[in-house]
Amino acid sequence: RFFMAGVFICILMVVMFYFTRGEFLQSLLSGLSAAMAILPEEFPVVLTVFLALGSWRLSKKNVLTRKPSAIETLGSATVLCSDKTGTITQNKMELSAIYTGSELLQKKDFDARIKEIAVCAHLASRPQSVDPMEKAISDVGEKLCVREKEYSFFHEFPFSNQLKAMSRVFKTNDSSLVIFTKGAPEDIFKLCGVSTEVLQNYQTAINKMAADGLRVLAVAQSKYEEKNLPIHQHELKLSLLGLIGLEDPIRPEVPHAIKECYEAGIKVIMITGDFPLTAKAIATKAGLKDSEQVVTGETINKWSDEELQKNIGNINVFARVVPEQKLRIIKALKNNKEIVAMTGDGVNDAPALKAADIGVAMGKKGTDVAREASSLVLLDDNFASIVMAIRLGRKIYDNLQKAMSYIMAIHIPIIGLTLLPAFFFRHAPATSTASYYFYGTDC
Repeated sequence: RFFMAGVFICILMVVMFYFTRGEFLQSLLSGLSAAMAILPEEFPVVLTVFLALGSWRLSKKNVLTRKPSAIETLGSATVLCSDKTGTITQNKMELSAIYTGSELLQKKDFDARIKEIAVCAHLASRPQSVDPMEKAISDVGEKLCVREKEYSFFHEFPFSNQLKAMSRVFKTNDSSLVIFTKGAPEDIFKLCGVSTEVLQNYQTAINKMAADGLRVLAVAQSKYEEKNLPIHQHELKLSLLGLIGLEDPIRPEVPHAIKECYEAGIKVIMITGDFPLTAKAIATKAGLKDSEQVVTGETINKWSDEELQKNIGNINVFARVVPEQKLRIIKALKNNKEIVAMTGDGVNDAPALKAADIGVAMGKKGTDVAREASSLVLLDDNFASIVMAIRLGRKIYDNLQKAMSYIMAIHIPIIGLTLLPAFFFRHAPATSTASYYFYGTDC
């Protein structure tokens, strides 16, 4: 806008000078002199230097800047949307509870009673996985699995947003197939066709485990003949074995970082794919406001875009959310005139990262696609690093404003020295240009 206003004034000056003096060359020179005075040539230099120094300082704090312009936007962020696992929590999972269908066992009580469930969960996980959750499961299940050599891998049904479960199929020595499955309890229950009474008992156990902040997975298995194996995972008929609970403690610096966000006027929203009660427990421990109100992805699907935009101002915790719903959340916040910073790590998070004013990708667990779509990359996947980046972004933005104000203060008298001779002296162009030159030399 400032540039367009300056160009308009310069053109207007050329036109007025020409019609009042009738000398086109002098009017053109007068307009160029005004352009030099009104449009500060220092602006590009200041922006380049400040943003380059800002990127360098952020890199020392484990934040890689892919788009320097994001630093300026970062200073004006009003909403921070963060993932839970690995960002608010440490992503160091540990199998800490198992429900056998009749009793809930804590880690200190683990014995032969957990063998069938632990082994099934282990075989439902990929071998030598780098995923912290699967590593935690295998740390317990692998020690108890004595028949693994009898199985040869046959097929895998992958996790999907439509069915939050993963099944691995093995062929036994007698050529029959054994299926081991783990996943979201509500989806596993559908595959197992459990009765209402059993469902109530399991739901009580889930609520108790989730209230302690545990990530809860259901475990099931089944046997098939090769010719009868279904093509799709949702066609499987399974037998429910039990539940496992994984603990992922929050990062110790997160509560203080969230408190700093609130003091700075930044709203923090936690978005996770975990069970609602687990999300609520973690949000409460982390210090999020209004953490007792948790909205699930299923509820978001029932809301129109207008309803989501209206209700989102009172919601700080979203659970069982898929990437497509993250995009709707970002759009609703932006439609409410918020400046949104968003974290993400998966391929499907790319649209939401791109849509956010500041997309922040995870450096450790993030995919290449997520990094390419983001403006910043967290090298340590730490929530506190985002807060520090916003704090530094505000300092850089404040320094930019001070530098711009200083430059404008210098250019105001230059503008006067340029315009006054143009209107009051016959040989205005030479006088105004010389005035600008000598003033600039003195500065």
